Amino acid sequence: MRTGLVRCYGEKDTVQEYIDVAVKHFGRSKGVRDTAIKYSFYIAKHKAPINDLYKSMLAMTVVFLAAKVHNEGIPSKLWSGERSCSYNTLLKHAKDIKKMLDESGRFPNQAP
Repeated sequence: MRTGLVRCYGEKDTVQEYIDVAVKHFGRSKGVRDTAIKYSFYIAKHKAPINDLYKSMLAMTVVFLAAKVHNEGIPSKLWSGERSCSYNTLLKHAKDIKKMLDESGRFPNQAP
């Protein structure tokens, strides 16, 4: 499924490029970007159903989680729109990824 991020900013080759676009789009900090990149690298290393997400959806999900960790949460009204994705879909994927990250024990600062 193509997200609004793709429709607005075009196709990118990597999840990291989509993370950069999402961080810029939502006006979040470099710390959010760096945390989202760490999450995406961890997910890429581990063969999980999450890896089947479209790159832009995975990027937006890890940015969503990273923004919470850095107390830069992104309001739900900003997610649902032509330049983003369904907030309900985002939450579903965020729960799956958060569970995976929590189980790893490598990300102790993960938001509740």
